[in-house]
Amino acid sequence: MPAMTMGAFLHVNSERVDLERLKYFLQLFQSSSPSYPIMASLDLARSYVAQLSKSDAAAIVAEIEKFKAALADIDGVAVVCSRHFGVQTDPLKVTVQTRCSLTGYELQRWLEREGVFVELADRMNVLFVCPLAVTGRLQEAAEKIKRAWRDLPDGEAPVCDASPFLGPLLSVLVPYNELRHLRTKAVALEEAEGHIAAETVIPYPPGVPLVWVGERIGRGHIEQIRQLLCQRAHIQGGSRLKDGQLVVYE
Repeated sequence: MPAMTMGAFLHVNSERVDLERLKYFLQLFQSSSPSYPIMASLDLARSYVAQLSKSDAAAIVAEIEKFKAALADIDGVAVVCSRHFGVQTDPLKVTVQTRCSLTGYELQRWLEREGVFVELADRMNVLFVCPLAVTGRLQEAAEKIKRAWRDLPDGEAPVCDASPFLGPLLSVLVPYNELRHLRTKAVALEEAEGHIAAETVIPYPPGVPLVWVGERIGRGHIEQIRQLLCQRAHIQGGSRLKDGQLVVYE
């Protein structure tokens, strides 16, 4: 919906949802000082959607389908579609998966050079969020992407291992009350195996910690971090990773 970032509606359309339980958790997580500009934008978004006709909605979906079809014609990428009857995807979001030496991060950067900006990227995918309106600009974007792809020189991006981290997670944790009394130091990434992490390492997206504070660092963690750095992924935490180091406890 065309609302400000951080604005959202929570719809309850099923009796399977426990309303009392929902209210309880909303009290835990909702702010007691909501943003009035965000609430106003939600009201405007609701009004906008209420005025969309069925023909408007059909035209929006049709334009997005043409955009998907144009992307599907590009060699080296694939448009991700649900093939399961019980699984539906957001019609306004288009996920494109790289099937070549480019990572999703490199594809994002290359598209930005051509004036096409995606919502986010990970190792294998880029995500387009399409407008809730017929603008005609999706086909323009598709042509830009095709031109950019044709002009992409060989060897533009390093070939990195983009396989997911499937190794065993080492869950030997040190209690936080003990960590408070330990000193920290920075060690080379390749020498961090066996040390206790003193900071989290969070690749974004998806925003799920790869390394927790107090977790023993294993070889799998190091290899995954090395791959993420090779792919120039966005990483939250890991304050010394730009220098090839991890902060650990002594």
